[in-house]
Parts: sequence; structure tokens; C-alpha cells
Amino acid sequence: MSALKQFGYHEAVIKSDFVAAVDKSVCTDCGLCVERCQFGAWTCENGVVFKSELCFGCGLCVSSCPTHAVSLVKRS
Repeated sequence: MSALKQFGYHEAVIKSDFVAAVDKSVCTDCGLCVERCQFGAWTCENGVVFKSELCFGCGLCVSSCPTHAVSLVKRS
């Protein structure tokens, strides 16, 4: 997994059928999702920013969100 992140091989492995989704009305920009994401899908640039194309669908951000602003939804 570290090579995937280091070399940008995001399409080299099978992803989950799900992707994270954030409800910005509930999000407090605490940054726990940024810390937990191993794939760099979450960044903190004037608030939390999510890039779905980098999301593996592992759910670590969902389990760490204290306000339940993040959930997994079916990937389109």
C-alpha cells in the first residue's frame, strides 16, 4: 500500500465498491480524516477537502469522524 501512495499507482489495485462522502454541514474540520487516510484523499486547505478519485473506500475516515459527517456511499 505504501508504494501505491508513494508512486501514485491508484489504479493498480482493486478498490472498494464504496467511496467516502462528507456532509459539510456537520463537518467541524477537525482533521482526523486527514490523519487517518493512507491514500491522501483528504487534505486540510482552509478546511477539509476530499478528492474522491484518490479514495480507496476503506472506511478509516468514517470510523474516526467524531461528528459522523463522513459515510461510505456506493461508488458510481
